[in-house]
Amino acid sequence: MKLLRNVTALTAAVALSAGVFTLPALAQDGSEAAPQDAVETADTATDAEQDAPAGTEGEQVEVADEVATNTAESDEDRDHVTNGEANPDLLQGLVDAAGESVTAPQEEEAPAAETFQAEATEGEAVLTELNLQEEMQPYINTGKKAPIEKTWMVRAWNNKEWRDLVKVFNAYSPSMDIDIPLAVITPDGTFNESRPTIYMLNGAGGAEQGMDWITATTYSDLEPEENIIEFYKDKDVNVVIPQAGAFSYYTDWVESPQTGYLKQEKILWETFLTKELPNPLQSEINGNDKRAIAGMSMSATSALVLAEHNPGFYNAVGSFSGCAATSRPFPNMFANLTVNRGGGNTTQMWGPQGGEYNVYNDGLVNANNLRESEVYVSANSGLPGMTDMGSSKIESQGLSAAAQGSSTLIIEGGIIEAAANSCTHDLKAKMDSEGIDADWNFRPTGTHSWPGWRKDLSESWPTFARGLGLPS
Repeated sequence: MKLLRNVTALTAAVALSAGVFTLPALAQDGSEAAPQDAVETADTATDAEQDAPAGTEGEQVEVADEVATNTAESDEDRDHVTNGEANPDLLQGLVDAAGESVTAPQEEEAPAAETFQAEATEGEAVLTELNLQEEMQPYINTGKKAPIEKTWMVRAWNNKEWRDLVKVFNAYSPSMDIDIPLAVITPDGTFNESRPTIYMLNGAGGAEQGMDWITATTYSDLEPEENIIEFYKDKDVNVVIPQAGAFSYYTDWVESPQTGYLKQEKILWETFLTKELPNPLQSEINGNDKRAIAGMSMSATSALVLAEHNPGFYNAVGSFSGCAATSRPFPNMFANLTVNRGGGNTTQMWGPQGGEYNVYNDGLVNANNLRESEVYVSANSGLPGMTDMGSSKIESQGLSAAAQGSSTLIIEGGIIEAAANSCTHDLKAKMDSEGIDADWNFRPTGTHSWPGWRKDLSESWPTFARGLGLPS
């Protein structure tokens, strides 16, 4: 079985790396997009006008045309593009990695946490609440379109109810010397009541590519339980989404590439999220010392590792379609493909593959540190389900776009999700052997795409509610 899993993953990696699969520009729902805009203005203005209560006419905001055309509903469905020409060195490396992973030892020893948890922080984050209307004012009735990284603000603003529920903050990180935008989804638009906090991490492309939790779950044709604002507004929690960190794995990097999406001099996301931010954020939003963390795809790994490095700090943890392992050859190679898209590599991030710091950041090796948290883990099978079929999108997208978008999800998203499913079974075996309980959600169908992650909002709630002391 292990050999079969590695052969499947090798096939995926070779095909993606060699450019066997061409990648059309994709719209947010997985369909092929028009070249000029991946985040179509109809998704932000027209749809919002249809959904918005009376009184919002004339105040709609559009998103800029100058958006990246390679954003997709499945933000991990990108490859290491070689323009169709195979890179012999890369392909040989993949073959070697697959062979090594079959014989790799199954029980690495986790290094002690204190080895790496030196005082990287230089203080606490400084939070500043922003006014959503002021942020949107330059784009209201001016013909000027908001930049892609503000798509989530556009979605909140274009619905009169949501603009009251979604609060916007800037958090200054002393260790990274950058301002980080935060979206905070509230039940009632106030912080009068003391509530638990759920940290929801974005996937690889994040808000920088218009692929954050708010943007991807607020389409007009989705059910309320698939919409992050609608779902959580009656759950008596505050949901915090860091709207930066694309391709970072939300980890502390050994060295910064200082290029692409990873430009800052220091990349210390774990320091920010676990040391600098929690106390001032809790004071600002009236938190009650209960917290959860969750992520999808890239950040599914991050959520597990951040919880493992801080046992008991998070009362609940959610990992949606991720790969816990990072230090073995094959998972490390896949992580490298992800960070390559942002301008970096895993050696810059975690040091040498299999080295002590890489093993420290391996969510499989350190899974025993999850026993103090309630844990929810999900993965689809990779087999196409109804939401992956073109027939489910013909009415809204047309026959050609539906067929092309569906084929992309079925082939590429299916292969990637099958690999995530394999990783998730490895994590289950590890946690079962350690006697650590978790709620496992192995869906019989579904690709590496947003329909499954939207389901995770409601399907993870019983686990989160149990950990946070709330009714499910």
